[in-house]
Parts: sequence; C-alpha cells; structure tokens
Amino acid sequence: KKKVLNLVYPCYICCSSHNNNEYVAYGVAARAINHVREAHGYYLPSRRRGIRRPKNDRYDYQSNMKMHWDEQHYACTSCWYHADSLDRFIEHVKTRHTPSKYEDGQVDDQAGEDD
Repeated sequence: KKKVLNLVYPCYICCSSHNNNEYVAYGVAARAINHVREAHGYYLPSRRRGIRRPKNDRYDYQSNMKMHWDEQHYACTSCWYHADSLDRFIEHVKTRHTPSKYEDGQVDDQAGEDD
C-alpha cells in the first residue's frame, strides 16, 4: 500500500539556522521562493508552471494539511526532490541548485532546468 505524503516547502536558510525547528514551512513552492528572495536576498529557480508532480510507486501526494496523510517530507521548490530529513533537504538545495544572490529585475530563465 502506498503511503500518503504531505509535502512542505521550508526555507533552507531559516531551517538551517534553527536547531529547535522553529521555522516556517510553506504549503506551496512559490511562497517559499518568494520568502527566500525577500527575506534573504537569494534566487531559487522554480519548476515549470502547469507540470504536475510525476506519479510515484511509493507515495500518493496530499497537499491539503487538513486531510489525512501518513508522512510529511521537505520538498524542493526547484525540482521534484523531497526528503524526510531536514539536513538532506538543506544539502540538496545548496549543492544541486547553488542559490545565488538575487539582483533586482533578474528573470526566471532557469525555470524547470532541474526537472
């Protein structure tokens, strides 16, 4: 039987500086991307719009936190990666997407690059 997975999108910067897990995790990727840009000044690419998460043999995905789910994972805003470990999530974002300082007017020309 597949597990029902709820995905949250934490800020990789805020959650890496808090050992007590008092950080905000967003329900949608766009809000986490905006937070990283506005609060920390870093640019993260987004996935292509309109493309649904690929089916998975191990999990069904539930985006509504009020509905039943078995596990919660930390999801990447820039690709389909997710993990149950916050440390693995942070390492993934830093090494796979190498966030850069945001410059005003920067265009999201890397969207979907890591799909």
